[in-house]
Amino acid sequence: MKDRYETEIEQILKDLDTPPPADAPTHGEPEIPPDDLPSPFTPAPAAPRRLLSPGKLAVLGIVIAGIGMTLFRTPLLPVVGLAIIGIAVAWTFLRRYTAPPRPVWRGRPVEPPPPATGWQRIRRWWADL
Repeated sequence: MKDRYETEIEQILKDLDTPPPADAPTHGEPEIPPDDLPSPFTPAPAAPRRLLSPGKLAVLGIVIAGIGMTLFRTPLLPVVGLAIIGIAVAWTFLRRYTAPPRPVWRGRPVEPPPPATGWQRIRRWWADL
């Protein structure tokens, strides 16, 4: 019995001295085991907010039209401002009709939004403009 343990220990030590096979992964980037891969049912990350939205575009149009009417008294800037407002209104309707429907049950959203702080409400209001 003692000889068997000694031979196993010698075999293990001998295997430690041999270099790893050529197809073994290198020390660069570790291989992800299949159990650690993300589940296909995990929710996708939230889409980033847009830099320009219909509300922000409408505010820009109002500012351009107001500046054009008060400071320069030329018909070009108010017309450009009104055109920008018209584009913003059209974009609002297009966005509303092309957005995927939110899941509701008995007229209420399935997942209610989490309570927001005052700063988050201001940021959300500005992002939704």
